[in-house]
Amino acid sequence: MNSGYSKKKSETITTLGLVTAALSIVWYFTRDRKKRYTRCNLTNDELCDILISISNEVYPIMIELAHLITTMRKSLEYHSEESTKDIELLLCHGGFKDKIIQAQGRVLNSWEINDECLERLLISRCKSDNRINKLKFGLELMYKDAIRGVYPILPYLGTVPEFNSKYPSYTHEYTLNLLKELNRDKERRFTSIIEELGDLVSHTIVNPTVGSLPSVELSEKLQEVNTLSENHIIGSDEDKRLFTHAISLFSREKEFLLKRLEIEQEHSDNILNIINLDK
Repeated sequence: MNSGYSKKKSETITTLGLVTAALSIVWYFTRDRKKRYTRCNLTNDELCDILISISNEVYPIMIELAHLITTMRKSLEYHSEESTKDIELLLCHGGFKDKIIQAQGRVLNSWEINDECLERLLISRCKSDNRINKLKFGLELMYKDAIRGVYPILPYLGTVPEFNSKYPSYTHEYTLNLLKELNRDKERRFTSIIEELGDLVSHTIVNPTVGSLPSVELSEKLQEVNTLSENHIIGSDEDKRLFTHAISLFSREKEFLLKRLEIEQEHSDNILNIINLDK
């Protein structure tokens, strides 16, 4: 076998292993041994609540990561080896690992337990409680999906049959119409930002991996636009999670995915038109 090929293959496998190890289980991220809580006598119901809270906290981070990875692969047409290396860098140096650590830390601190306790409880309770096992597996799957550029789903909201049974109003049509309405509101607010900032070139920075990115100031304003639009169109945090879960879940069906991508492309075109009109 060609030694160069063997070396490249070995590097790829090693990189994939690093990424998988980094993302496979969320609670291994928080190895902060400075904080030691003595409480470790949670009931199974409390443990389920903790896993659900962790899911909720890391979910928007995983959606953001999946979206960015998808964008990188589309725009740069990465080969798998190059893509995987950049994903590893993105995870470690792009702020995502820190965000995940902080998100989980907030949950554990609120329950006054540490990661060691959580690990012990999961190891012992997964075998006897299917709910805990399902939530643990769902968290792992969220990470694996995100790293593949697939929008993850919340483990406690379930797959299509479960979700449709609990939330029958979230049909394909309703979800897509809500997405359109949300995009229109964002476009209206984005127009105001353009008028306020003027020249956008001075509000961007160049990243060697993903190209032009918004400056800190522009990022904050765009995030504010997103938050205001989501609050206005969608509503509460719970409603936002339901909507995002529906988008992610239904996007695994080809017909819905194509319609969603068409709506998103129209939104992107509208944003570009708004920018060009300001020139």
